[in-house]
This record gives sequence, structure tokens and C-alpha cells, in this order.
Amino acid sequence: MKDDKNIESLLRTTAHQMDKEIEVEEPSLAYFTDLVQKETEAWYKRLWIELALLWLMAVICLSVLAVSVVYAPLVFIGIQLLSVIVLFGYFLKESSGTVAWRS
Repeated sequence: MKDDKNIESLLRTTAHQMDKEIEVEEPSLAYFTDLVQKETEAWYKRLWIELALLWLMAVICLSVLAVSVVYAPLVFIGIQLLSVIVLFGYFLKESSGTVAWRS
């Protein structure tokens, strides 16, 4: 019983000494605030770039469609048929993979 108390007190003193020797430096709140601000700014910058690319691709696709309507109506009709077929295939693939909800 006395050995248990001696071991316990030895462990406690050793643990306190280790805590004093190993001090962990935590970064300041300003560091974390600055990090969040920089990451937010980078995220918004990437978001605007992606949005600009989306609009550019939309303008290009609509321009190609507009030109094909005027100069090559058969190409326009082919593009429309191809897009309907692709969307229908995608819909079938997705609907077969979903699980029906039962109540």
C-alpha cells in the first residue's frame, strides 16, 4: 500500500516536471485570423476565376450554336439530338443507381 502511494507520488512529480520542461507554444489569435482571411481571399479568387471560365464556355457554346443555326441547320439539329440522347442516357444511368424511398 505504501509502495503504491510512493509510486503515485513519484509519477505525479515526474509528470509535473515533464509539463514544466515541455512547454507548447500556441500561435496567437492574430495568426489564425490572418490565416482564415488569406484562405478566404484565395477561395474567392478561385471562385471568380471558375465563374469567368464558366461564362466564357457558355458564350463559346452559344456562339457555336448560333452560327450553326444560321450556316448549318443540320449541324444544329444534330447537336440538339446528341444532347437529348446524352441527357436521356445520363438520366437512365442515375435513376437505375438510386434506391427507392419506401415509407
